[in-house]
Amino acid sequence: MLPDYAGGSLVNLMASLVHACGGTPAHPRLKDVSFEKARNIILLIIDGLGDRLLMQRAAGGELARRRRGTLTSVFPSTTASAITTSYTGRTPLEHGLTGWFTYFGEAGCVAVTDDGHPVATAMLMRRALEYTSMFEMPVIEHCEEQTLKGDGVAHEGFHACALGLRGIPGEAESITQLCTRDATDQGFRKRSTPSLPSARTARPSASRKFR
Repeated sequence: MLPDYAGGSLVNLMASLVHACGGTPAHPRLKDVSFEKARNIILLIIDGLGDRLLMQRAAGGELARRRRGTLTSVFPSTTASAITTSYTGRTPLEHGLTGWFTYFGEAGCVAVTDDGHPVATAMLMRRALEYTSMFEMPVIEHCEEQTLKGDGVAHEGFHACALGLRGIPGEAESITQLCTRDATDQGFRKRSTPSLPSARTARPSASRKFR
């Protein structure tokens, strides 16, 4: 789906907010929504929660009940691009940030990652560590245990419960980090395998998906 920069995208939402606060927006405002009479404005961004997912997983929740319409995002629709648009009111073409992993070494890829689709088996992760150690290439792991995550869409806790969203327990991330640290410290250090930074805390680097 292409972004509707003419009045139906995140860019236009930010333009409307800028205008409502007395500023001069860089792009057209939303077509059918106005904030001119609003006394207070709160912008809540839930990363990765699109309209389709909301209606599939939490149609009876508080967010769905207060739904007033849909917006398109930006292109590319990555977290890095969209969040930067929310800060600047500019499209990715204008602000220039298209993703967290954007640069490449002279010889090609400088890291590998399973970000977005966690490795399903320990054996696959072991093979990835073995092969990348030959090239002294780091592995950036998406720390998420799928059987614990289930069909959750938000961090488990008060806010997920209040909004009617299925929660994801913190252990779905922490147990994966613990296992990978143990694997690196005990089984692969002798083979000079690089350490395993978390995908959420790793330094920005180029990446190549593996399955």
